[in-house]
Amino acid sequence: MKNLFTSISLLICLALVFTACDIEERPSWIQAPSLSTLEVSDITLTAAKGGGNIMSVGGMDLTYRGLVWGRSPNPTIEQNDGQQNEGNTVGTFEVIMRQLQPYTTYYVRAFAANSAGITYGNEISFTTSKTQSTILSITTDAATNVNSASATSGGSVSGISTSFVELRGLVWDTLVNPTLRKNYGKSEDGHGSGNFNREMKGLFFDKTYYVKAYAFSSQDTAYGDAISFTTALAPDEVHCHNIPTTVVDVINPITGKTWMDRNLGASQAATSINDTNSYGDLYQWGRRADGHQCRNSKALKKQSSKDQPPHGMFITVSGSPFNDWRSPQETNLWQGVNGINNPCPMGYRLPTENEFISERATWSSYDQLGAMNSPLKFPDAGMRTYLKGELSHYSSGYWSSTTIHTQSRYLLFENQNAFVGWTQRANGFSVRCIKD
Repeated sequence: MKNLFTSISLLICLALVFTACDIEERPSWIQAPSLSTLEVSDITLTAAKGGGNIMSVGGMDLTYRGLVWGRSPNPTIEQNDGQQNEGNTVGTFEVIMRQLQPYTTYYVRAFAANSAGITYGNEISFTTSKTQSTILSITTDAATNVNSASATSGGSVSGISTSFVELRGLVWDTLVNPTLRKNYGKSEDGHGSGNFNREMKGLFFDKTYYVKAYAFSSQDTAYGDAISFTTALAPDEVHCHNIPTTVVDVINPITGKTWMDRNLGASQAATSINDTNSYGDLYQWGRRADGHQCRNSKALKKQSSKDQPPHGMFITVSGSPFNDWRSPQETNLWQGVNGINNPCPMGYRLPTENEFISERATWSSYDQLGAMNSPLKFPDAGMRTYLKGELSHYSSGYWSSTTIHTQSRYLLFENQNAFVGWTQRANGFSVRCIKD
């Protein structure tokens, strides 16, 4: 009878994963985990690296494992100055102990738990550093591939305690000493030790920049030496897909006007209203092809006081005078084939308001369908908003060279509407060139 009672008790205990029973007999294969505590390394002023080695799980799956530490001997998961769980498998693991007190002795133990209970490894003691030491060696690479709007640099992180490096990368500025807090641009290029590189985009042309590699940890930020480089003079044109727009003429038989058969920046004439290859670029009114017209160009909230901004970014504005990318405004842009910043190929220019009105009058309907069915086959190319530079397909617009007060005229069409209106010059719209 006793043996029968014992067998039944064992079955009940196994079903409850051995947490609710207390019997005299436990199967021999149910044991506490076997483990050891690893030696502490990379000791600094406020951090250190420890760990453990789980040799055996004791016949049952681990519930958890980890490291516990404190300023008193024999720390436990109930009484400690710090604890971190790290998985539930056999083998070695590492933990970084952070926010330690300088020049203080700590005691650390690995632990592991299964249904048989919690087991602690041997105790290791260590003392944090008394003063801050140089934990990193970091260098900055010379700049390469320098052009008018970008350059490439990088760095290398090495030395002791590189396991504490949570983030590394570059910082750059036109000022001599860029930092993580004060810079024109920065990158995030992984963690730990090793080499890395990064292309710095959206730079101003003909400017001297200073770049430094950095490595960030919870207790320190280290920088490499500042390396200087100077961007090239602005190119005459920036082609978003590396090749200029192919010039193919199309004539409206009613108006007799000759146009380009595709938008500036498009690789082909439109085959449908939503033909993405025919969308092309999106220009802010009066700007040249400096790169801002690329649909993925970086946005910058800073107006320009010059006809040609010293960069190729899309300028956003909000509440600034007249929502123009230029301040003060300049109406003498895009006027004719020899007009300032004319982005069209030689012999072509921006159409006037009246030329767009004449073109629209030949459409079969004043809407998207009429635009597509016209000889010029205007696609629904969308726009970029002047507030944030976001792409939108709520409507599509095509700039004219005509200005009105503080705004400029453009051809707009939507699903059920098409007209020649006016809008803020900081918006990004398509350009379709007409032969002079």
